[in-house]
Amino acid sequence: MKVKTRIVPLSEKNLEDAIALAHMVFKTDVESGNPPEMGFRASLDTQWKKKLLAKNQNIKDLTYFLLVDEYEKVIGTTGFYTHINEPDVVWLGWFCVNSEYRGQKLGEYLLKWSIEKAKEQGYSILRLYTSTEPNEAIAQKLYEKMGFQIVGIEKEEKDEYTTLYKELKLK
Repeated sequence: MKVKTRIVPLSEKNLEDAIALAHMVFKTDVESGNPPEMGFRASLDTQWKKKLLAKNQNIKDLTYFLLVDEYEKVIGTTGFYTHINEPDVVWLGWFCVNSEYRGQKLGEYLLKWSIEKAKEQGYSILRLYTSTEPNEAIAQKLYEKMGFQIVGIEKEEKDEYTTLYKELKLK
C-alpha cells in the first residue's frame, strides 16, 4: 500500500517526533555522543545554535525537513548544513526513512527532493558522510544510484566502522 506523503519544515510541533525517529535510525551516533537532536534543535533555537557552534565552530547554517504521512506522522528526515569556509557546498544531514516504510521508494523520493532543493539554493556540491555500519547499507545503495561518489574515507582505531565521505556535483 502506497502511503501519501509530503515534505514539511522541521518545527517545534514535530521536533520531538523527528528526534525520536533519528534516534531509532542512528543508534550508533547517539551512543557515540553525536545525537541528532543538537542539530535539529539548533536549527530552530538560537541558544542551541550557540551550543552547537561552540562544539563545531565551522558550521554556519542548519535547516531540516521532514517526510510526513497524511496523519502528520514523521517517517523521514533530511536537512542541510553549511560550513563557513565552503560557500558552494552544502552537506546533507540526518537523512533517513523509518524502517517500517522502506521498500516504497520514499528514501529515493526524499533524496531527489533534497538534491533539487540544494540546486535551487544555488549550491555546486552536495556532500554527506555515512558509514559502513550494516544499518546504513540500504542508504549506500541509494547514494550510489543517485550518483554520489566517494571522495574520502576515514577509519579511526576506536571506531568499529569506516566513515565514507561522498559528494554529488550539482552543476
